[in-house]
Amino acid sequence: MVIQIAEVLDTTVNVLLGEEIPSSEEPDFIKTLAAKLEVLNEQYSKQDERRRKILRMVFAVILIVSVASLIRYLIFFTSIYQMKNIGDASASTSVTVIGGSDVPAHISIWYYLSVMKPVLISVLAAITSVVGLCRTRKN
Repeated sequence: MVIQIAEVLDTTVNVLLGEEIPSSEEPDFIKTLAAKLEVLNEQYSKQDERRRKILRMVFAVILIVSVASLIRYLIFFTSIYQMKNIGDASASTSVTVIGGSDVPAHISIWYYLSVMKPVLISVLAAITSVVGLCRTRKN
């Protein structure tokens, strides 16, 4: 019960029992505690700095890969568009019907989403990496 009373009163059991603590011991204890806390603080700051640098490298690599992927898709789509126009140079527009002789086949929107899925993923990865780079920059 004395221990609980000492905790509530924010003091030691020795003080509650009437024992005097020499005043010369308190500063040494506080200095030792401050030194230990300083060492811990340095270790935590080094660990946080290391983690921040690693995250920045990861975000930079993701950004580079996603931008390269977007450039590749851009080149791929423009080359397909140019190849489509090579076949009929005289016509201003071309219409292609896919299907049998009786009815054209319907291409679902899911086909276009499946074609555009890598582009969407690359754009999302680029946006995420830019946000990550901004949030992990050194203040």
